[in-house]
Amino acid sequence: MKCSHLILLLLLMSSSFAVNTDEVNLFIKNYLAENESFTTTYFDLPNESYCIVRINNEESFILHIPPNGSIGMLATKEGIKEALLTYYSIYGVTKEKLDLNVSHADELLSLIDSYNQSRAKEFECKSYLGIDKLACTDFETCLKACSTPICRDLRTAGGERFITSLWALSNQSSRIDSDLLALAGKLGSNPRLDTPESVDGLTKLLDDLMDSSAEVKANGLFNQPGICYPVEYGLDYLVQAKRILLRRRLCFDFLALDENVERIFTNTMIRVSMKKVREENATQIPANNSATSTEFLSGVVNSPLAWAVPVLAIAAFFIVKAMRKGR
Repeated sequence: MKCSHLILLLLLMSSSFAVNTDEVNLFIKNYLAENESFTTTYFDLPNESYCIVRINNEESFILHIPPNGSIGMLATKEGIKEALLTYYSIYGVTKEKLDLNVSHADELLSLIDSYNQSRAKEFECKSYLGIDKLACTDFETCLKACSTPICRDLRTAGGERFITSLWALSNQSSRIDSDLLALAGKLGSNPRLDTPESVDGLTKLLDDLMDSSAEVKANGLFNQPGICYPVEYGLDYLVQAKRILLRRRLCFDFLALDENVERIFTNTMIRVSMKKVREENATQIPANNSATSTEFLSGVVNSPLAWAVPVLAIAAFFIVKAMRKGR
């Protein structure tokens, strides 16, 4: 299928069936070694779905998922290349639309600022409890920072558990501050994001922000009546920023298309071979570890030291006889 045709199809994209992710995950696990982890990225065409499987953070193979058929692994370079071009085109990355000379720094900074403004309830809670003015970096400093009347009352009622939650909030909030500063710094020093590594670094920071936001929301201080109001972060802004970065990253991937195809094809063949070897080993009859006396004797007779057996037997006979006489 030509790329122009793919784009037309993607404009009408609407998968007519639901992918059974449990079945897909079971299929993938057949190709994993022990203790390996994986992630999946799905993308759809009108009557079929695809899934890029990353094992240990590396693109390892691509699955084709038809509506009325078994899950299959793309095992040809042509099939892998077509699937990747489809995936890239979903994000508007085509040969005609590579915009590596366009800077998205201002747009990203605006989204990050919007996220930061959504932290109002977090800041309000810190002020309410007094940890916005005094350091709260360990149990003792948090105990001291808990200086407002309401915080002292809560400390008396909640004891060590309350101070631990206070300490956690301070740490979580500080991590968000640090990640936001790092994002602004990276965008300021390299606004064009002219390397894959620069994009990956920003994406990692956005992931960390989302994790820290979830931790704050789960903090008991926001889930107990009469303490702090629930915090609702503007995670949509971070999602939009990640989408911009993903498109940027895919531009680099598009430029390295042939190299990516070769790598995924090689990884696919490795995974197929691993599964085949495991299945062959599973069908072999286990070796019998218990040797019979006949097998033992046969082993001794065929040993290079077989000549010593009768000598040792005679020596043992006379030793036993001498011991009996000595009684």
